[in-house]
Amino acid sequence: QQGDGTYTSCLWVRVVSAALHAQVVETDPVMPGEDFAFFGRKIPSAMMFIGIRNDAVGSVHNLHSPNFRLDEDVLPLGAA
Repeated sequence: QQGDGTYTSCLWVRVVSAALHAQVVETDPVMPGEDFAFFGRKIPSAMMFIGIRNDAVGSVHNLHSPNFRLDEDVLPLGAA
């Protein structure tokens, strides 16, 4: 089952209103985690990933790597 279309549309409107749509890459649906899927069955929901790759600060490894380094400059973007 896919996410709720209403919430997905609402999320997209917020991305566009924040003038971030030029930086958005649409991907095929994925199964990010069973916990999100569980909540999504009970509560209308949508999910978006925030890419944080930034070669300048060494944020180039994935989340599960011991070398992972978070580019904290993206945190306000995710909270927008």
